[in-house]
Amino acid sequence: MEEVAAVLKQIKQDLSEQKQEMREMRDSIIQSLNENINEKFQKMDLRQTQLEQKVESQEKNITFLEKKIRMKNLIIFGVPETEKSYNDLESIVLQIINGKVKIGNCSSSDLENVHRVGKKGDKVRPILTTFSTMGMKIAVLKNKKLLDGTDYYIKEDFPKKVLEKRKELQDQLEKLKTQGKRAFLKYDTIVIIPEKNNQQNNNPQERRERKRNKSSSPKVPSVTICRETQSTPDTNNTIQPAKKNKYDIKRFLQEPPKTNTEY
Repeated sequence: MEEVAAVLKQIKQDLSEQKQEMREMRDSIIQSLNENINEKFQKMDLRQTQLEQKVESQEKNITFLEKKIRMKNLIIFGVPETEKSYNDLESIVLQIINGKVKIGNCSSSDLENVHRVGKKGDKVRPILTTFSTMGMKIAVLKNKKLLDGTDYYIKEDFPKKVLEKRKELQDQLEKLKTQGKRAFLKYDTIVIIPEKNNQQNNNPQERRERKRNKSSSPKVPSVTICRETQSTPDTNNTIQPAKKNKYDIKRFLQEPPKTNTEY
């Protein structure tokens, strides 16, 4: 009986050692797999980051080029489609600019290109006008208020994203105006003109001191430009970089189960 008990004890010890070796082998395999997966994951994450940076850089270049291309453009709305040729359309644009907008000296050489925008249909299509110089475009833009009360009106040619941004800023602009502030949209920015202090001090001595200080004090600019922040950005029309994983891949892998080594 003692011999049988000794044999059973030895068998039990051998089984325990084999199980321990199997656990160690399993843990080693899991650790090796985790390290390999983590290394590949880090390479993929680095590659994704590089691609995001490249896309962001390309987006900036495209935005800059698009803005530069549209820089000399104006869009004229409300002009009936009576032209038969390009020359007719150019003559109509010149008549509006010189007659209605009161420029007077705009000629064909000041126009780089004119054409209707969009498909021909029931609605009157606007005229996209490209000027040869920025000076002529600015002159027309300054006098566009002369078209008030007519069927025509002029707008700047903005990229689609800028138009969407301006549309989002309209509510903020109206809110500022209802608060009595002088504000307007410039490209994709709200420009706020600060109010001048019209309160006059009736104290003669303080008025004299203020006049003396006025001659020596530097002039303060009367216009400030403030970019309004959006509380709800439009995620459908903007490209946002994917969120970077700040955690190691090991956080998502299952740890080897801890088992009781006693048998």
